[in-house]
Amino acid sequence: MKHAHEYDMKVVIAECKECQEDFVSGEIYSPDEELYCKDCILTYLVDNGQLEKITLPCI
Repeated sequence: MKHAHEYDMKVVIAECKECQEDFVSGEIYSPDEELYCKDCILTYLVDNGQLEKITLPCI
């Protein structure tokens, strides 16, 4: 098993286009070369019809 220092641990902090909060980039896909955090990207995709928002009933 490799230790962390054996990997290239490059972390980029980016600012979300929507909420202006900083987040670690590279964790999510951002369309159109714009950067969105995990919460905002879901809203963006729903608003643009690329993701269908469904509500599941509580069991």
